Amino acid sequence: MYKEFDYVVSKVSELLLAKYSTKQIFTAFQSDSATLRNALAKKQIVYSVKTATEWLYEGRKYWSHTSYLSNRRTVFWIDEYVKNQAITTWTFKFENKTRFQRLPDWAKTLVEEYLVQFTHPGLKPKSIEEEKRIITNFLTFIASQIDSIEALTYRLLVKYFRQDSHKTLTTKQVYNVATRRFLCYLENKQLLSEGIHQLFKWNENS
Repeated sequence: MYKEFDYVVSKVSELLLAKYSTKQIFTAFQSDSATLRNALAKKQIVYSVKTATEWLYEGRKYWSHTSYLSNRRTVFWIDEYVKNQAITTWTFKFENKTRFQRLPDWAKTLVEEYLVQFTHPGLKPKSIEEEKRIITNFLTFIASQIDSIEALTYRLLVKYFRQDSHKTLTTKQVYNVATRRFLCYLENKQLLSEGIHQLFKWNENS
């Protein structure tokens, strides 16, 4: 039942030993992955990013913050290897991935379909991930208020716009521009009223 999981853990372990001179990170990964495996086995469920994410957020209630970060990193590395048969990045912010996984299916579908049309030859993976992060941020808030994108209202957009604060004006503008792009996409698909994206042109310098 866990043959594939064990194989992935062994391959990630090999990569960790090759990458890091100290065994501290390797030892933490071994311990965390064993804890995850035991938790899955106890419930008789197989590994997936969804089940691992649920384990993370359940464990967060009683782990120390340090333990949570270590377990989160372990899950990210396992998921990376499952998807890519390699660790393509060691510094990806796993929280953003789990936020996407926690979106309802209708919201995840919108993100995935949008990224297909957003992506083009020459666009760096980092830019795609940033776009995904911003749209996920937007839909996380929206999905907490409504059950479908068709129910989105101008009033709710204003509410999101006002609560979406950032450390710098530049970052706020980047989020506004990406969110406006996404809303235009939804308008073109006739899922939203034409022109609703104009809100994100309002008072961008404040």
